[in-house]
Amino acid sequence: MGPPGSTDKFPLAISFPETLMNSWSFRQMYFDYVPYSEVNDLPPDDPDFESKLTSAEATGTGTIYLVQSEWQQSFIKDTLFNGKTARLEFINNNTNWALSSDIKRSAVFLGYMWGVFYPSSETNRWMKIGLGVGIGYGFYDAKINLCTNYVLSLSYKDDGKLDDVHNGKCNGKTKIDEIHGQGPIGSVGLHVTVYESFTKESVWKFVSFDISGPIGGDSSEFNLKNFNQQKIKTSSIANSIDVISYTYRF
Repeated sequence: MGPPGSTDKFPLAISFPETLMNSWSFRQMYFDYVPYSEVNDLPPDDPDFESKLTSAEATGTGTIYLVQSEWQQSFIKDTLFNGKTARLEFINNNTNWALSSDIKRSAVFLGYMWGVFYPSSETNRWMKIGLGVGIGYGFYDAKINLCTNYVLSLSYKDDGKLDDVHNGKCNGKTKIDEIHGQGPIGSVGLHVTVYESFTKESVWKFVSFDISGPIGGDSSEFNLKNFNQQKIKTSSIANSIDVISYTYRF
């Protein structure tokens, strides 16, 4: 399965100007964002996921069930559902019960970056690496759902091998809690370019990677409303890869 909510980049973007500090170092602003997205029926973190896929491929099975790990199931039953008779009866009557979630999110990150590169000539640079700090603003909304079962419908290629993308569904979905949050956060940014051709008029980059996210990795911590002040941590990270990019300087 691919990363939930991942999208293709828009082909046009504005790039901030770069300032050279010497022949092998630079500084500039950075800007990254996580576009607003909605992702429904996020899959449980099943520790046996890979082995289930392998077994399904060997037998040509079209679907598999995903569930939480044993310790997660125990925590849900003994802590979250402690004293909740109806919830306990539900999971006891559904062998493949699971928790899933529907999320809405977006985030922006803005900061300043310093970095270095190897100048093989006046216009050619190798292994350009920059690291920066700044601020960000994030929005996160999630509904936590109890499923009678979570079914992953598998996709196969013409040669009988499993495809990379499959469809998951939370059956018998019942919302048991939700979280909402938005606000400012501190951020860090990282940029890596394998090769860059830099002139007064243009910049060609080959294999570039950008990532921005909250400082410390956790953007927000929320209290669940219905389960004894249990907390959930969330994080929105913007990352992108460009094989080839061209920038016109003006």
